Amino acid sequence: MMARPPLGALLAGVIAYGVGSVPTGYLLVRWRRGADIRRLGSGSTGARNVGRQLGPGWAVLAAVLDVLKGALSVAVGRLVGASPAAVPMLAVVAGHIWPVSLGFAGGRGITPALGAVAMIDPVTAGVTLAACATGWLATGRSRVGIALGIVAAPVATSVLRRGPDVRAGVLGAVALIAAG
Repeated sequence: MMARPPLGALLAGVIAYGVGSVPTGYLLVRWRRGADIRRLGSGSTGARNVGRQLGPGWAVLAAVLDVLKGALSVAVGRLVGASPAAVPMLAVVAGHIWPVSLGFAGGRGITPALGAVAMIDPVTAGVTLAACATGWLATGRSRVGIALGIVAAPVATSVLRRGPDVRAGVLGAVALIAAG
């Protein structure tokens, strides 16, 4: 069902926030260890902390599921006629960082942002992922890779001359990640 653009954007935003609020890392650690991941390691529900608690395979699973949350949110946004596509992207990132179900304490929002960007602009997502990998491999520190990717994403949208909706969405996601 195609909704009118403002209604579609609102509907997509609400759905995307709900999808983002599914606390993947929290659920995996609760299921496997019976523990609250927010009280372990960094306190984040994200894939990195899942890896610290359950091992690298579980970190990959958490990351893949979180990337899929971002991609699914943008896909649903398209189905309901959301314009601009940045609305579901920002909402899924916000839901991941501040999930209502966990008292607004979630992950950092990086992986759902990557999934959403991949749906909106795969080239920018590829540049971002390459920057992350380069930083991580060059230093052995994932934080450096993440920081490099966060800087690379908005630069890529400008260099690639993406539309204002894509640039605004990526900058908004970076701002949410920085605020989270």
